[in-house]
Amino acid sequence: MASVLAATVALAPAIPANAMTKKQVNAEITSLQKKVKKDKSSYNRSLKKDQEILDSYYKVDGIRYTADPFIVVIKKTGQPDTYLYFRDTSKLTIADSHDGNTTHVTGLATISDNTIDFYGVKAKEATAKDAPHTASDRQAAIEKNQSRIRALKSSKKESVSLNPTYVLATGQSLTLSPVFKYNTSDINKITWKSSNTKVVKVSKNGNLLGIAPGTATISAKLSVTGKTYKTTVNVIAQ
Repeated sequence: MASVLAATVALAPAIPANAMTKKQVNAEITSLQKKVKKDKSSYNRSLKKDQEILDSYYKVDGIRYTADPFIVVIKKTGQPDTYLYFRDTSKLTIADSHDGNTTHVTGLATISDNTIDFYGVKAKEATAKDAPHTASDRQAAIEKNQSRIRALKSSKKESVSLNPTYVLATGQSLTLSPVFKYNTSDINKITWKSSNTKVVKVSKNGNLLGIAPGTATISAKLSVTGKTYKTTVNVIAQ
């Protein structure tokens, strides 16, 4: 009995590393959907909170905002700190109140000599700080999780295509490259198997090696769908 069990284990194909099953895919989808729902429900609160923090800083008139905010803190001896928040320094503009011209201001995020000159105002010990970004982080998490959910759902309907036949000489090797319809190879791992290892061997990575003249069927089984795809390999004498 022990020898029979040992033989059965030896014949069982190894499961590829990091392969997911359909059950695991469904569980992750459910978990991610809960996270997305939670992040969406709290997004507006985060956005409002971030704006309240920004509104508490000193705003400079005439600045037109774009994206990616940061804050410059200006420290003046004997005076309260002044907070200026900007967005994209390469696009930051201020309107000159004297002649109506537009002055482009750049380099505010990289202050090399501890001095900032903004619109004629010189200040010492100016440093750049990140602005509140809880809402943008939450939005990024929502988009990332939604993308993952789409990939996981696609993995449950995945299919691959292989050439119908391959020809190898004895001693020759070839790596099979199945084409995934939904590009879920990182989720749907393949278990490879040869119907006759005396004719052709196949590695866990789909690498064929011709052993002796003859014909063998190579099977590729997807971990999530459980579907098997086959191709024929003919080995000829060298």
